Amino acid sequence: MDTITPDPQAALCEARQSFLLSLADALRDLAASRCIMHHAARVLGERLACGRVRYVDLDREQVTFAASAEWTNAALGIEPVEDRFSLSQLNPEMIAAVQQGGVLQVDDVRDDPRTRSQAELYLNFRVAAGLVVPLTKDGLLTAALSVHHPEPRVWATDELELVQDVAERTWSAVQQARAEAELKRTKAELQLALDVAGMGHWQLVCPLKSGPS
Repeated sequence: MDTITPDPQAALCEARQSFLLSLADALRDLAASRCIMHHAARVLGERLACGRVRYVDLDREQVTFAASAEWTNAALGIEPVEDRFSLSQLNPEMIAAVQQGGVLQVDDVRDDPRTRSQAELYLNFRVAAGLVVPLTKDGLLTAALSVHHPEPRVWATDELELVQDVAERTWSAVQQARAEAELKRTKAELQLALDVAGMGHWQLVCPLKSGPS
């Protein structure tokens, strides 16, 4: 009787789809954009057993990235990093690579030509390897999802695909949550304006004067 050999690639694909479905169900129940990002960062970090997962938003006026959500692996002794950092801290090669889109993969900051000159800076934050998924809106870089690991790590293709899928699904959920929050705010302001306008309606009642008897 012939034996059926399991297909490892099929098993990975099935596991990834199961994870993404579970993530989608969880995000559907969250209304606040920060809660969405925090949940996605945590489950992705636990799934990859990495050191840190961060969502950052680009502040174009100050030319900085500000952290919107961050998960750290306490078991590996990883601590949160500063909430805001300037793009000037990154070398031009890294900035150009992020702006190209797709998943930016670094297996070892000491060997990668885009990070080698700043390896000590990354290592100070316990980042020896990492992935970055830039998020764009109308063709402009607006945010990014980054995954850090404290040791050199050769990222598997399945991990790259998973990180990109999570980034895209989370960004979509965040955009929807922000749009719904803005709609609620607009409705509340309109209702307040209507209430204030209603308070302004006054009726003047003039008593009738009786003529001479």
